[in-house]
Amino acid sequence: MLRNASSWRHGICCANPNDKTNVEKIIEAFNRHWIGETNVTYERYVFNQRIKQLSESIDDFVADLRKLAKSCAFEQLEDSLIRDRIIVEIRDDPRCVGQAHQVSHKYVRFKMKSY
Repeated sequence: MLRNASSWRHGICCANPNDKTNVEKIIEAFNRHWIGETNVTYERYVFNQRIKQLSESIDDFVADLRKLAKSCAFEQLEDSLIRDRIIVEIRDDPRCVGQAHQVSHKYVRFKMKSY
């Protein structure tokens, strides 16, 4: 296996000969070759299918949404899309009817203070 990895590193790793000795470039090429690209469409599907469990706290739900959003390439829309998921889930939670607006504003204020 080591021989194959060595030939891979010298064969297809790097277009620039100087990059063949750069550990960061080798790891980047290795990850690109073996792990592949993220399927953003699928990652967004998973994000949008995430539902809040009745026994789950809002903090745990938001933490999981943040984790899922990292692979969705939402960029500038990440915070607003997370907020939208919170509102949808709170609206569907019978314990939180009428609180969606308050919770979403609390979340936005918290986010602004975090930066």
